[in-house]
Amino acid sequence: MGNNKIRVRRANVILEVPNDEKSDYINKGYSVIDESGKVIEEALSNDVNELRLQVQKLEAVIRAKDEEISDLKNEVSSKTTKRSASK
Repeated sequence: MGNNKIRVRRANVILEVPNDEKSDYINKGYSVIDESGKVIEEALSNDVNELRLQVQKLEAVIRAKDEEISDLKNEVSSKTTKRSASK
C-alpha cells in the first residue's frame, strides 16, 4: 500500500482508497484501519437511534461533570470561608 493510500472498512468490506478521500469514506460509514485491521479512526454513524443514544450518554456525562464542578466549588468556598474566619 502506497503512502497516498489508506485502508477503510465497513462491515466485512475492506478497501484501499486515496488518502485525500478519507473524510468522504468516513462520512459514508467506513472506519480507517491500520495494516493489522485495528481501527484508527471511527466511522461516523448515520443511524439516528445510535446517535440519540450517544447524545444521551454524553448528556449524562455532562450532568455528572457539572455536579462534580459544583461540589468542588462548594468545597473551595467552604475552605475559603473557614480560612477567612480563622484570621
